[in-house]
Amino acid sequence: MLEALNKKLKNNVNNLPKIIAISTFLTDVACLYYINNYWLKTKLNSLITMSFNVQGVSNVSPSTMKQAQAVLGNSLGTMFFFFLMWHLFIYILMFFKKEWAINYVYRYVFLTIVLTLFEFAALIQDFTPWFIFLFLITMSYGFTYLGLKEVRRSLARSS
Repeated sequence: MLEALNKKLKNNVNNLPKIIAISTFLTDVACLYYINNYWLKTKLNSLITMSFNVQGVSNVSPSTMKQAQAVLGNSLGTMFFFFLMWHLFIYILMFFKKEWAINYVYRYVFLTIVLTLFEFAALIQDFTPWFIFLFLITMSYGFTYLGLKEVRRSLARSS
């Protein structure tokens, strides 16, 4: 099966950057959906509490906690928006087969797969539907990585 996939990749290597650009953008949106709808909702309060404890504040009022959640949530939302816009720019360049954009996404996807393995370790303890969702996201990044590997080989051969 993997050999058949490799053969298809080699035959369609000219269209691959376009397909990968679109699929990776959609996978990034899915990843941010996971972060916003699972990770932040389950981890944000403990991170804020830990932050206050490090600063020596042990008794935090509910209104202060709500304000901290709003500030952190808005900051992360803004950061995720700029992250997505930056990657959209990169994916547009990759769509037009710019070599540095292809190399950027190749490395980005590799690091994303590695970091996701750490998240798997945390999620495996309480097997939730989010584990399956994250697994599918990782598989998408994995196929992207394999496709970009072939695109990079093709670019190296044509140079």
